[in-house]
Amino acid sequence: MKTWLSLLFDSIFTNKVAPEPMKKKESKTFSYSVFYEQAPDGGYVAFVPALPGCHTQGETLEETEGSVKEATAVYLESLAAHGDAIPVEGPSFQGRVTVPA
Repeated sequence: MKTWLSLLFDSIFTNKVAPEPMKKKESKTFSYSVFYEQAPDGGYVAFVPALPGCHTQGETLEETEGSVKEATAVYLESLAAHGDAIPVEGPSFQGRVTVPA
């Protein structure tokens, strides 16, 4: 088995083309809004509105954030495995309304 250096040497002196080195696959990143709510029994719940059904929970905000990152990644992997389109989130807005009791 020839080393990369010997292949390069051969290509220079014999006019053969050395094979291309393997290119690293670039990973694409996605960004989604996440909403966190304090759970009535303690801990936190998080959900990703752009990904229906993508929600999780944790005892602390840090744990919940880690869980929602994992849940989002698994959700996107599942979509890709089934050949479904990956949702692109548009602008989102959050507001609050007050109504009389």
